[in-house]
Amino acid sequence: MTRHHQRRFTRSMRNAGFTLVELMVSMVIGIFIVGALIAIVVTSTSAYNIQIDHARVNENARFSVEFLSRDVRMAGYFGCLDNLQNVTNNLNFAAGSLHDTANPIEGFEGNGGSSAWQPSGTSVDTLNILPGTDAITVRFGNPTESAALDGTSTPDTAIPAAGPDSAGNYDFSAGQVAVVSDCDKADVFQISGADGNNNLSHASGGEYSPGNTSGSLGGSLGAGYNPFATVMTYNAARYFVRKRDPDDTDANAPVALYRQYVTDTGSIRSEELIEGVENMQILYGEDTDADGTPNSYVTADAVVTWRNVVSAKIALLLRSNREYGGESEASGFDHSNADAAITYDLLGQTVTVRSEGADVPRFRRNLYSTTIAVRNR
Repeated sequence: MTRHHQRRFTRSMRNAGFTLVELMVSMVIGIFIVGALIAIVVTSTSAYNIQIDHARVNENARFSVEFLSRDVRMAGYFGCLDNLQNVTNNLNFAAGSLHDTANPIEGFEGNGGSSAWQPSGTSVDTLNILPGTDAITVRFGNPTESAALDGTSTPDTAIPAAGPDSAGNYDFSAGQVAVVSDCDKADVFQISGADGNNNLSHASGGEYSPGNTSGSLGGSLGAGYNPFATVMTYNAARYFVRKRDPDDTDANAPVALYRQYVTDTGSIRSEELIEGVENMQILYGEDTDADGTPNSYVTADAVVTWRNVVSAKIALLLRSNREYGGESEASGFDHSNADAAITYDLLGQTVTVRSEGADVPRFRRNLYSTTIAVRNR
């Protein structure tokens, strides 16, 4: 072979590319690399989803506790009045409704076989409360929406609330349910009219619901109110757990914490507050020896005297909004046993979210509890 031919042969060998063995080795290495990258992405996505579920469940729990704590601690507040027997309700209300001020705090025991609020005995059927869960009702005057009186009123004249200004006096409007209170008495009424100077009329009847049964205030004490009195909006709310769609027969249908409340026009409305609240259990601290501290915590159907309730323990079970697969849930965020029953202890009440070996959707869950003092006891 001449030198010229040898050079051509060597050049052609250099340009021949990879052999079949080299290609196969390269493909195997590439598959391992791609598989490793996919595993990293899947693991990272799973970890991210777990963190998101943790964060959302914790955030929903924080908001739930905040809403409940804010209202429960205010139950029974009617200004500086201590004797709630001197609260006169001038509304045209139905017994046991949110407009009924006879019981500043009421409870419903979801595991007691009853379908009524305690102590009023009125039905809870229209709320579609999730079976096995408790509910609570609170009623009070709102000191953050209040104004001092700017003069003296007689039982039949308008309430002269101080005009809204930099002192923080609230600007009332017609239709709102309000409380006027001094240290001797209080009246609950619906504002039938409010002028630009915050003079609040309280005529009977009118266009707003529920309306007033009488336009005369002062209650059994038969007196008006002086500048030492305060007028504030009336707040009442029921908190309960229900399915988002009450007609959904799926036991694992989306659930939420709901609130029914009195609106700014006096009507009653229900709204979804916090998604993912699966169960709520409540115990009431009853003070039986008048020392201001509870002697025992009991369920709603075991409270003897509701005016002696000075605190409430509330436990909430929350779950993630999305299901997950490939992991196992034993309790809370522990994913160690796919077949174990899942139970939680909510203030002594055992709540089962999955029976042993049951094939049901899996959610990440966590349990939260708080104790709330009722300040106006």
